[in-house]
Amino acid sequence: MAILSIEDIKFDDKTCYVQAIIEDVVLTRTQTLIDPPEFGPGLCSTSFNTEDVEIPANEKEFMKLLEELCPAWRVVDKVDVNDFDDPLL
Repeated sequence: MAILSIEDIKFDDKTCYVQAIIEDVVLTRTQTLIDPPEFGPGLCSTSFNTEDVEIPANEKEFMKLLEELCPAWRVVDKVDVNDFDDPLL
């Protein structure tokens, strides 16, 4: 999985929490009888232990570190809210 961009980074005592846009993790078009399913980029989150890891200073090197660590990425479900459906508006 390729990391397209880093969206958020937070550090705890010994843990780093990351949200990033990851390539080909979200189903964008379902399979048909003729065509295979298609996947696109999506917002994902992961975390890793920072005790034995030197954290790079720039984003490009941080992305390289994440690809070397190969953490388990989880897709972040975003609720799609349509303001036009809200009866109070």
